[in-house]
Amino acid sequence: MVESGELDEGFLDRLKARTAGLGDKLKAGASSVGSKAASALGADTVASQMADKSKQRTSDSKNKAIMSLRKNHAVKLKKIQQALQKSMQEALKDGRAVGLSPKEVQMIIFKDLQDINASLMKAIKRMASGND
Repeated sequence: MVESGELDEGFLDRLKARTAGLGDKLKAGASSVGSKAASALGADTVASQMADKSKQRTSDSKNKAIMSLRKNHAVKLKKIQQALQKSMQEALKDGRAVGLSPKEVQMIIFKDLQDINASLMKAIKRMASGND
């Protein structure tokens, strides 16, 4: 369906992200209902605790969705990084084929590609781990 254009590429990523926090989202709703019921019965302390738990579960749900998206996009970036590494090898090979020394290839072409590759690797690692 993605190939035919019926679904865009990000559809499955978004679906996976939404389901990642579904359990916490459902629990947050239950805690919210429980909080209202406890409040109506005059159990204000319990109602407050349940309301706090509901907020925490809502936050957990969002965090799980964010992590799911980050990991999915880290995988996509890894594929780009692998293609870049292949391009770097081809640049070195092409440079040698036209008579450039490895040092000349390094200075002219390779350095910029190495910088881009290092930045991609750093971004992939950060996204996959969830660290900012």
